[in-house]
Amino acid sequence: MTITVEANPANLTWSNFRPSATKIRDPNDGTLVDAVTRFNFNMRSLPPRTVEGKFAVADPNIQTS
Repeated sequence: MTITVEANPANLTWSNFRPSATKIRDPNDGTLVDAVTRFNFNMRSLPPRTVEGKFAVADPNIQTS
């Protein structure tokens, strides 16, 4: 199965970051951390396929941001 990933924006610059003088709270577990990275995936709505009697991700399936 091929996974295609697209960067958005294609090239990062300093304007893509927000500096913070203090630690920020992790939205997942509430701990104080230096940085948080978020990912956003859009997956096509395809029915699952069956592999050895178990459900698997449809093939081909392309993930984009």
